[in-house]
Amino acid sequence: MTNKLISVIMPVYNAEKYIYDSVESILNQTYKDLEILIIDDGSTDKTVSIINRFTDSRIRIYLNEHSGIISQLNFGIEKASGSYIARMDADDISINTRLMEQINYLISVKDIGIVGTNYYLIDEQSRIICYKKMPETNDEIKFMKPILDSILHPTIMLRRSVFDIAGKYNNDYLYSEDDEFFLRSFSKGITMYNIQKPLFKYRISRKPDDYYEIQNKNYYRCSKEYLGNLYKSDGEKSKLFYYHLALLEYYRGDIAKSKNLFLKSFSFRNLNAFIRYFPFTLLGNSVINYLRKRRINEKINILLRNKFKIETNKIKKIRILQ
Repeated sequence: MTNKLISVIMPVYNAEKYIYDSVESILNQTYKDLEILIIDDGSTDKTVSIINRFTDSRIRIYLNEHSGIISQLNFGIEKASGSYIARMDADDISINTRLMEQINYLISVKDIGIVGTNYYLIDEQSRIICYKKMPETNDEIKFMKPILDSILHPTIMLRRSVFDIAGKYNNDYLYSEDDEFFLRSFSKGITMYNIQKPLFKYRISRKPDDYYEIQNKNYYRCSKEYLGNLYKSDGEKSKLFYYHLALLEYYRGDIAKSKNLFLKSFSFRNLNAFIRYFPFTLLGNSVINYLRKRRINEKINILLRNKFKIETNKIKKIRILQ
């Protein structure tokens, strides 16, 4: 296993529209000691023929039967030769200094296991929609992760040893395998960091409604289990536990449960957070579910980021009076 080789794992499936630009963005990295493992998940379009246009010896192509992204990710991990592993999706773009900045950070900061980056959201025409600033420190990422994305999966680079400690991706968490993996990694003591530069372009594309329903269900499931284990050592359920669980219900679960949990968590130490969330719980499940299903909240958040530079989805860890 090469000491400073980066293995870039890229599962692909029917990605003919964007795959060339995605692969090219990795080949054009300023860091050259890398291999690209392109794992085709049984594509039925022109994806494979487009990939075959590349003649760079750093590319390794695997043509597998269609079994889904989780199986292909785990296949890629097994085939990777590098001590560092980076993720890449077939429709996204990596800024050319991304891998250099990430490996330099991991080499210099020994106690960080996974490093992500800030990023740009882009549309299907590759136009920048907005700039997304992620929480920076491990404590911030860890507190926010059970609720919302605090580290973007396709931006990450990690030490290979992380998989030895935390294990690979779990097939039981379809469309939320990354969320479950991150939470499991935290449970195993893995630390994370986000480089505060936009080193990635993440493409938004509309998926079927059942995709979002399954993703949300599985995210909620692994987060609730994680929070239950996280606060188990506290003995009695603390106000901070109720606050954390209230946020999970607010964003991904039952809004009526969220209201009751916010009331249980209330203290003057979290008054600002209480004012931010509690009034919306009074709208009821029907209104909130309507907004979630049509992803209206996401559109509002993008508007607020662009017009007023407000990060509406950032959740801060608070001190709360027990």
